[in-house]
Amino acid sequence: MRRARPIDDILELQIMPLVDVIFLLLTFFVFALALMVRADVLGVTLAPVAAGERAAAPASLTVALAQDVGYLLDGQPATLEQAVERARALRDSDAAAAIYIASDADAPAGALLQLLDALSQAGIDDFSLLG
Repeated sequence: MRRARPIDDILELQIMPLVDVIFLLLTFFVFALALMVRADVLGVTLAPVAAGERAAAPASLTVALAQDVGYLLDGQPATLEQAVERARALRDSDAAAAIYIASDADAPAGALLQLLDALSQAGIDDFSLLG
């Protein structure tokens, strides 16, 4: 009787087909990118629209916490109470207004926690932390 395969053969992993497929995909995407035409170079003249209106920017407030200055409301120095009052007034006038909070990396964490706690006590739980 003859054995189908010797037992002591070492199995080899063939990676050449994988390399071929990778180069094929790379070539495809390079040519696809080269054949793309950007929309701004087509030379299309758009018709003017007289009834159009500019989109209104949504109301927003940025409260920043800086290490040396303290609280900043849209770039102007302020106190914690002023920041909370402006945020409450903005939210009362426009419920969809965005409130952004940005904190300096060197600013004390306690001041940020005080701001978050004061906003929460004022009923403002929907804000975005910027980082």
